[in-house]
Amino acid sequence: MFYLMITALLWAGDSVVKRKVEESNLDREPKSICLGRLLLQKVHNEGAILGVFKDKPNMVKKISMGMMAVIAAIYLNLLHEKGKTGLKIAFALTAAGAASNVTDRVRRHYVVDYLSIQTRWKKLRRIVFNLSDLCIMIGSILFVVQKSK
Repeated sequence: MFYLMITALLWAGDSVVKRKVEESNLDREPKSICLGRLLLQKVHNEGAILGVFKDKPNMVKKISMGMMAVIAAIYLNLLHEKGKTGLKIAFALTAAGAASNVTDRVRRHYVVDYLSIQTRWKKLRRIVFNLSDLCIMIGSILFVVQKSK
């Protein structure tokens, strides 16, 4: 139950932030936060990661939903096993991120991205992401680390 609460809280938290970003004018007036290290803005991503396949949003939505179903099935089965705390946390994070982004794709037909890292590297500055993307990335890294033990 604990892991499902983590998933639900992260999904809900990102959903609230996305709603607030959508209600804002951050597309016209981005805001610098965290001592200038992050830029808060509003970007609609109809594609997959980094806007790949933005011209095929239905395909991206179907693939995202399929991947979410696989993640959810593995996650729910994993919850019945003893131990495996690291894997459970990895799937809690990944499932939360996937659920939030799939919710966006179904409701809005795009994913709301809102953060970018302000650095001297232009290519890195152009990447705009959200909490869900961070959850997916951290969960995936944790999964690889746990499976390599």
